[in-house]
Amino acid sequence: MKIKNIFLMGMVLTGLLTFSSCKDNDDNNGDPYLTFDNITGTINVAQAGITKAKRKSVTVRSNSYWKVALANPADSAWLHFFIDEGQDDGIIQYWVDANKTFDPREGKINLSTESGTVLNSLDIQQAAAVPVITITNGANGFTATPEGGELKIGVTSNITWTAALEPSVTWAHITATTADSVFIKLDKNDEDERTVNLTLTGTGAQSNVTASALITQKDESLIFSDNFDWLQEGEKKAYYEYPEVKFASWTEAEKAAGWTTFNGANVFGGLGYFKLGKTNQFGDFESPALTKLTKPTNVTVSFQAIGYVSSGGAKDNSVIKVAVIGPGEVSGDETGTVDVDGATYRCVRFVTTVFPNSSKVENGEDYDPWAQEASHFSFDIKGATAETKIMFVGGDVWGAAKGKNRVLLDNVMVVRTKK
Repeated sequence: MKIKNIFLMGMVLTGLLTFSSCKDNDDNNGDPYLTFDNITGTINVAQAGITKAKRKSVTVRSNSYWKVALANPADSAWLHFFIDEGQDDGIIQYWVDANKTFDPREGKINLSTESGTVLNSLDIQQAAAVPVITITNGANGFTATPEGGELKIGVTSNITWTAALEPSVTWAHITATTADSVFIKLDKNDEDERTVNLTLTGTGAQSNVTASALITQKDESLIFSDNFDWLQEGEKKAYYEYPEVKFASWTEAEKAAGWTTFNGANVFGGLGYFKLGKTNQFGDFESPALTKLTKPTNVTVSFQAIGYVSSGGAKDNSVIKVAVIGPGEVSGDETGTVDVDGATYRCVRFVTTVFPNSSKVENGEDYDPWAQEASHFSFDIKGATAETKIMFVGGDVWGAAKGKNRVLLDNVMVVRTKK
């Protein structure tokens, strides 16, 4: 028995020694190392950067203590990280400010030993900003009434610029420029329709950057025109983010423009356009009366419209019915009726096939739905008078109903019909 017990104890000791040896072999007590999961080479970041809310995470694999610092401390003005140190495996996060300069930039986030030896780095390269001048709604041009007056045109730019009218004319004058606007005074037009180009040109090294827009001043055939520049509600966001504001919350000055509605809950204002409808609710919007008319007149109505698309790419129905309140008979390719607030009106029916980008950016980064020819519509009214109003209805029906039929509209114009 004693001999057997001694033999068993020997085997146990041998096993313990073997386990201890294997454990020592599993521990990496060699030189410190540090690697990143799924990071090879340079990290390229777009000019827009990465916000802190959407910061990126990188998994660190190491066998030692490590600390984090920028290779160039001055890069802290645009390159940021969290955390400052770690032990063995861990996670580091980084984010990058937008690059407003016209030069690409590079920064390194070093992960080092306690003594300062760099074990590895996150090499961040960011694209430069592109010099740009954009005239708000410039692709559609601008229409002015024959009465003349002042025209305010919005500008977005990341460079300095100068403005000019080309060719030089005596009836239009730039009276002022600000960082985001050009003000143009137009004389009364007693002649035929006339045009001039507004041209913006970058200064200095950006003198090759330009933007232009056509300004058209109508003759006496123009009865009514509204590009809704006076409507400045909501935010500059993608349309699928619902940046518009409901009619009841508009400023008194905006309401004083003369547009009305039978149901303000279903009319929304954006930055230079209006939207009709929401889920299961179909809206209406009525123009001011055509007070310039002095007798029954045949007129042509034109407008622009685009449909609504969700973030995921689902498209609403995109029907627009345009009716007349007061004197006048509509004439178009598809006429019918629409019931609004208990009354029936003759109308013309349209369906827009133009939609803005969803979050998938399916039409490309530079796509402008308002610049598409298919966003333009027109019809005639026979016998319009100074009491005539134009009513836009989003959808085949008005008020509560099943479905979604959100549409955005802009650039409403009424001219005497050409014979």
